[in-house]
Amino acid sequence: MNEIRALREPAGLSQSELAAKVGMSQPNISTYESGARIPGASTKSRIRAACRPRPGRLLSEHRRETRRLAAERKAHDPRAFGSVARGEDTAFSDLDLLVRFDDDACLFDLVGMTEALSGSGWTSSPRAAWPVGTVRYTARRSRSDGGRRRSRSSRGSHGA
Repeated sequence: MNEIRALREPAGLSQSELAAKVGMSQPNISTYESGARIPGASTKSRIRAACRPRPGRLLSEHRRETRRLAAERKAHDPRAFGSVARGEDTAFSDLDLLVRFDDDACLFDLVGMTEALSGSGWTSSPRAAWPVGTVRYTARRSRSDGGRRRSRSSRGSHGA
């Protein structure tokens, strides 16, 4: 299958819709897909950008997988914030998540979760690859200290 068509069809775009997003005519898209013409590098880049899904859409489609990947790394209750939560994300937005880690979680769990989300099955297609920008989290201390919240990053220097 042609590269342009392989990007366009999973994005759910018609040739006309893609042409409008990229700023060219539909016959140009058709000639690229048929192989009669080869798009230049900048045109290919614009087409890839137009076909790339928004992180919010990917998160909605892969909600269960996100929760599973987080739980495998001692993280719970993942919540999006920033542009995704406001519905203002674009194809080039990153995904900002707020999660709660178990008390026995460590930095490796945070890194592992970030890596798992960045390299999960959602990113098997180049059009679906997007960065996990920020993973913020809080940890609840035991009830004996009043249940105050503190940053996980400070845990190492202050002990349990």
